Amino acid sequence: MGVANSQTGVNYQLKNSTGNVGLAVAGTGSAITFGLQTAADTYTVIGTNSCGTTAMTGSVIVTVSPQPVSGTLTKGSGVTGTTVCAGTSVAATATAGTGGIGTITDVLQYRYDGIGAWTAYTSGNAITTTAGHTSVDIQTYRTATGSGCNQSTPVVVSWTITPAVTASVSIVSFP
Repeated sequence: MGVANSQTGVNYQLKNSTGNVGLAVAGTGSAITFGLQTAADTYTVIGTNSCGTTAMTGSVIVTVSPQPVSGTLTKGSGVTGTTVCAGTSVAATATAGTGGIGTITDVLQYRYDGIGAWTAYTSGNAITTTAGHTSVDIQTYRTATGSGCNQSTPVVVSWTITPAVTASVSIVSFP
């Protein structure tokens, strides 16, 4: 935010609804800047020299967009610990995230073994922990397409899968 064509000998002061913002900046005969302003408000500029003070034409409205925040994940009943036996079904219930502007999407996904591609997941649906896998993760995060918005930090719940004990019986004869 600044003044495009400042005048030498004029001090420019950025103002908002609460008063002066920062210190006055001396005109250079070129563009001057007041730096990045992150507070939501309407900003104006006045110019002052030995002959008086004049309000500059125009104003800038700064709108602050809330960043996306992930929702929560709650492990389903009966599988609230961190370790399950192979063959046990696990589930998690998701709540919607908050914040963001533009097109907002709450993403919910799962994967096995802590690697590889994530697969779409529906809140509360059971996932079977099949033999051969070592873990299952469910994650949620929020995305937003608005200017300056990012993806939220994912929230993840995980279970370590313990292989089931296999019974083996061996009958031998002794003389």
